[in-house]
Amino acid sequence: MAKTKKAAASVVPLKLQAKSVFLAGNFFNGKECISGLIKLEGGNTVDELTEKTDLMVLGYSGTADPQKKAAKLNAQGAAIQVLSLDQFLQQI
Repeated sequence: MAKTKKAAASVVPLKLQAKSVFLAGNFFNGKECISGLIKLEGGNTVDELTEKTDLMVLGYSGTADPQKKAAKLNAQGAAIQVLSLDQFLQQI
């Protein structure tokens, strides 16, 4: 009986590997889908915006306060990347 070789699986790097993502504002019932996409890409959704947050995705409304907080944290040395939902989806 001949041995069959298994094809080597190609490894696709995850775009959000080990990154923490904060979802700011209102996503109108789409927050669960976006959180699932973040998890599929290796990221982790966080509930609080801190200096350890890597990325903040802005929803459709209610984003003024989180944007101010991100700017303040970035001024103190954090490196939070702020993206609109459309920009985030284009990167993924």
